[in-house]
Amino acid sequence: MTNAQAELLAEIEPVTAAVTDRRERHSILSALAQGLKVAAEHETQSPRVATDCIIIDEAGNLVLVRRRNEPFKGRYALPGGFVDAGETVEDACRREVKEETNLEIHDMRLVGVYSQPGRDPRGHVVSVVFRARADLAQLKAGDDAAQVEVMENWRDRSLAFDHRQMIEDSLKAPELKGGDG
Repeated sequence: MTNAQAELLAEIEPVTAAVTDRRERHSILSALAQGLKVAAEHETQSPRVATDCIIIDEAGNLVLVRRRNEPFKGRYALPGGFVDAGETVEDACRREVKEETNLEIHDMRLVGVYSQPGRDPRGHVVSVVFRARADLAQLKAGDDAAQVEVMENWRDRSLAFDHRQMIEDSLKAPELKGGDG
């Protein structure tokens, strides 16, 4: 119970003590308990942190995974996933790319932070997006990727989440154009 909940309960207790009917008192306290439960759930629903990685070769081909799981099962997406407790976003990005594509990434550059509350149907997820290089000869699907591909025609594909916006943003950024490939 949070301090705010305890204070609310302390204020309401004298009011409910004046109610002599046991069933009415029980009903009031049950409603209060339910309200405190909802309030506690709301307080703990902070955004989750994820990371996504844009890997584009010299020819402009993009590494995409086909999602094995919902949401967007079967759709193409950037490799990425949730940051574990005690892990930096950079380390999470390296781990997720390795798990989903078998690639070791290097020369990571920050593209941006995507925090629109509705961007992920599972809830409020903030994604920290990087662009990186990798030796694509090691490419192999793993983890929750049904398959992984280097796509020339990625612009023609339906992408999951807001990944198209992430890619477009990375291509517009002059500081990201040189050296990534």
